[in-house]
Amino acid sequence: MNDEDNYIEGWRRAKRVLVIAVKQVVLHRGITLGFLLVAINTVTMVVLENNQSASVYPGMADSIGIPIAGTQLLSFLVFPFLLLVAFLPKTLKGIYSTNSGLGTRVESIFIASISYLPCLCLSLHGSVYWTLPNHISIACLFYLSLVYLLFLVFTDVSTAYKTDLSLL
Repeated sequence: MNDEDNYIEGWRRAKRVLVIAVKQVVLHRGITLGFLLVAINTVTMVVLENNQSASVYPGMADSIGIPIAGTQLLSFLVFPFLLLVAFLPKTLKGIYSTNSGLGTRVESIFIASISYLPCLCLSLHGSVYWTLPNHISIACLFYLSLVYLLFLVFTDVSTAYKTDLSLL
């Protein structure tokens, strides 16, 4: 084998390692976001039912059904955006591998904004909405999801920025 063959083989190995790493990141994100979504809905049900049993809410009012349905509806609405967030590294890798320049940067910012903004807004809304006495465990999960989403935003922006700089 000559040097050129070694060079090509090295790039092939690096590409395989990168593909495996991106798949692992997508899997990690998907599992974590899915766990947070299921945990928020489960804890909401448990906390509200326990509060209803402890007579925290009025007896004949429908004060328990509306928050449960609201949280489940928001979870249903945010789920497609969470999928976009989970697959964002793969999408950005595909964008940056085929293009470069200002158009690529605008496209990646647009895709990241569409993915993250609804998730961040609904996490912030849930955090503020549930920050009440007797509901702190629900709010903590919403705050945890908000912090995790902000971590992912920072990670994706810094990765895109580094990738964009390496193309110059």
